[in-house]
Amino acid sequence: MNEHTGFELQLSDYEKGYLTSYYDNVVSPDFKDGVEQSWYGLLIGDRMFDLNAWLDEEAGEMVCVVYLCVEKDGEFTADTSTSWFLKEAKGWA
Repeated sequence: MNEHTGFELQLSDYEKGYLTSYYDNVVSPDFKDGVEQSWYGLLIGDRMFDLNAWLDEEAGEMVCVVYLCVEKDGEFTADTSTSWFLKEAKGWA
């Protein structure tokens, strides 16, 4: 069970690998440039994801949570009922 939402987002190994690579190559470098929190949209196959990343100042570590997006009226929005912690602060575990 995911403590953040109560439900773990179901992802394939391919999706987890793609999301992790995107985090390593796009999201993480942004935070080295002083960004404190940001959202990133990423389409993998036919599924759209939102990545919410921020610096946990108390732990001094990056956190990144992935949500599946749903389409409504031509717009995508994050479905926060499930999530996957791509990166969480070690102090949380």
